Amino acid sequence: MLKLADDSLLDDVLRFSQAEPIGVRLACLASAYGLEGRMLSVWLQYDDSGRITAAFASYCSDCVLIASPGADACELALFVNSSSFRSLCASKKSFALCGLEPDDEKKLFCLENNAESFDDVKNEGDIRKMFELVCKSIPGSFEQTERAYLEFLSDYTYRKNRGLARLKVIERDDDPAAVCFTAAEDGHRALISAVAAKQDVRGMGFGKKIVLSMAAELQHEAKQPLVIALNKSAEGFYEHIGFKECGRICYIYKR
Repeated sequence: MLKLADDSLLDDVLRFSQAEPIGVRLACLASAYGLEGRMLSVWLQYDDSGRITAAFASYCSDCVLIASPGADACELALFVNSSSFRSLCASKKSFALCGLEPDDEKKLFCLENNAESFDDVKNEGDIRKMFELVCKSIPGSFEQTERAYLEFLSDYTYRKNRGLARLKVIERDDDPAAVCFTAAEDGHRALISAVAAKQDVRGMGFGKKIVLSMAAELQHEAKQPLVIALNKSAEGFYEHIGFKECGRICYIYKR
């Protein structure tokens, strides 16, 4: 049975989210926004003994699914297919358990070994310029509108003030040349995202520097760095700098 969760179940949601690496998204949002506000809604599925078997989180119509082997696949499939959510991501295992057909599949990478830090990588910077660089370098990552920027800035600032988000930048002539953010963090993991570099510095090692510097800071805090490779080029890049494949992430896009 699926039930809408409230704040009394926050600890249960955080524990269950540790079952899958992609659960870092659910844990981060739940820790930042709680379970009873307008930003986030979480539905929990229980078995007859009262054990949580699945969690479905919706944040601004983007969703995360985590399902255990004991999940009621039929109920979850009906719930997802009848929803109006824009997109849904889950581990490949969750999709298989629920009998859902993904539209897309990406490799998830993690870094186990100690990463390097680089002196020219900075914390903070001109966030608007960084956002614009990501929009330009990774088409479809964000809408290139003022509203999208303000929503990003609000979410980033809110989570950063709670130790659940950070960004890195390499600057040239006071402008961002390479950037990356953490899309989600919890007490154990962090998802590095929006890795982008200006066209004229690509191939100069800026991407490696900024990702490994971010990873080094996370590992210093005992958080495992995770990344989702969006294409074959990204897969080769992350493998080259020391990341190892540790799972698959699947997506459904509502049309």
